[in-house]
Amino acid sequence: MKKEYFALIILILFSLSYVFDKIAGPVNIFLHWPWEFFMGDLPKRYPFTTVAISFKVLGILLSIILITLLIKKKYFTKALLILFIAIMAELYTIQQISTGVILIPIQWILAISFSAVLSLIPVLIFLLLGIINLVIDKTLTNKDNENYENHS
Repeated sequence: MKKEYFALIILILFSLSYVFDKIAGPVNIFLHWPWEFFMGDLPKRYPFTTVAISFKVLGILLSIILITLLIKKKYFTKALLILFIAIMAELYTIQQISTGVILIPIQWILAISFSAVLSLIPVLIFLLLGIINLVIDKTLTNKDNENYENHS
């Protein structure tokens, strides 16, 4: 898939989340930690907010993946970059909820938190790709060295 289409999908997801946020109206939810939203009946009481958060999560996650697609190969670098972003995002959301000083709406805090956890999936994928790429490179290097030694 071309990166332009990827960016268009991300833009559509964020636009849809904006529309659903406007339909749902302002939400005043008090949570002790981000995952508490899905532990109770809050998704049933706030279905439009839940859908808006889901669109935001997908948009954030795809944005992170799009950024890493700009880096050619270097799978371990991609994995570490996403892991760093995920850890910082999760720490930020925990701080926002635990201190009660909300700088951004709760919908965005929840979306950032959920996308940070879900971004561990691309981290694992990039780590596996890095290991596979490393094994293939080592195998090809060893075969080239054997061929060079046999011809000498």
